[in-house]
Amino acid sequence: MMNRSIVIIGPYLIHNFGDDLIGAIIAKFYLQNNCSVYIPNLGKSNCEWLGITHYSTIKKLLKSHKIDGVIIGGGGILGNSGNKSHNLYFLRSFKAALYSFYKKIPCVILGVGAGPINTKMGSILVKYTSKATKQIYVRDIESFTFLHEKLHINSNKINIGADLALLWPEYINMMSKPTLDKKYIGIQFDPQLLMKKMDPKKYNLFIKQLINFITVNKENIVFLSNNKNNSYITELIPGPIKILNYKNLIDFLPIFSILNCLISTHLHMAIAAYAAKVPTYSFYVNEKTLRFYKQIGHTDRCVPFEHVDENTIGSFGINVENSDWNSNDEIILQSLKEKANSSLIDSFKVICSMELN
Repeated sequence: MMNRSIVIIGPYLIHNFGDDLIGAIIAKFYLQNNCSVYIPNLGKSNCEWLGITHYSTIKKLLKSHKIDGVIIGGGGILGNSGNKSHNLYFLRSFKAALYSFYKKIPCVILGVGAGPINTKMGSILVKYTSKATKQIYVRDIESFTFLHEKLHINSNKINIGADLALLWPEYINMMSKPTLDKKYIGIQFDPQLLMKKMDPKKYNLFIKQLINFITVNKENIVFLSNNKNNSYITELIPGPIKILNYKNLIDFLPIFSILNCLISTHLHMAIAAYAAKVPTYSFYVNEKTLRFYKQIGHTDRCVPFEHVDENTIGSFGINVENSDWNSNDEIILQSLKEKANSSLIDSFKVICSMELN
C-alpha cells in the first residue's frame, strides 16, 4: 500500500481534552493504515506519544511535506460552540477545504458536529467548506439536518455516524487496571458557563449547594479539568481535594478506570467516560450536549443551565449514588461505536481511494 501523507486540521490551538482526544483517534487509525499523519498545533507531548512530528503552524508543515489528503475534524468546529466571535475554526476549515480544492487532493470533514450557527459569515464559511469537500461524516442526526436543510448541502455527501471519542478504549487503549480498592465520583465543572445563564441570587445558592455536596463527599471525589487550569470551585472547598488537570492524553485517560460516575459540564469528558462504561451526568449550555444524551437514551441525566436551581445538586446526588451501567447502555454504546468506526473506514476509502483489507 502506498504511504499517504495526511494532515488533520481542527480545533487544536486551545489544547483541551476533547479536541486532542478526537485528533489522536483519527491519527491512530490512519497511522495503523500506513499513512503519515500531521496535526498542526497539537501539543508536543501528545505528538511525541503518537509518534508524529510536532508542527506549531500549518505553514511550517506545508514547507516541509507534500500533502496527499486533508481531514477537517473533529469536534464542534462547524457550530457556535466550537467558534469564538472571530470565526477562527470556521476560517481554518474553509482555508483547508480551499487548499485541497486548488491542490486537487481529497478532503473530508470527519467526526464533527454542525450547527447551530448564529452569524451570517459563519454560515457562509461552513456552507462553502462543505461544498468543497468530497464527503462529510457528522456525529448526529441534528448535524445532518442542519447541513442539509439550513445550508442546503447535498444529502448524498453527508453521512451520519457517532462521536469518534467513543472509540478511545479501542484505538488508544489507555484503560489501566484499577490500583485502588474504591472508585470515585468524577466532577468537572466550569462555573463561568453558569454565570451567564442564571440569576445571580440563584447562581450563588447553586454554588453553595455544589460546595456542600463536594465537601461532604470529598473523600470519594476527584475533581477533573479539561485543560491545565483548576476550576475556581476547588479553591472554595475546605481542606485538600483530589485534582487531576488535563495536560496530555497519556497521563489523563487512565483516570476513567477509577470512576464509578461522572458529573460534567464538558461534552467530551462525558463522552470519554461513557466510552469507558462510566455513567455520566451533565449540566449544559450548548445544544451539542443534549444531542449526545438523546443518542444514549439518558436525557434525564442532562440538565440545561437555565433549569438549574438550588435543588439540582441534591437530586443529582441521589441519582449518582444509584447510577449503574446496564445491558441497554451496553447495546447502545456498541451500536454507536460501530457507527463511529464506519465513519473512519469510509473516510479512508475517500482520502486514500482504496479499500481496507
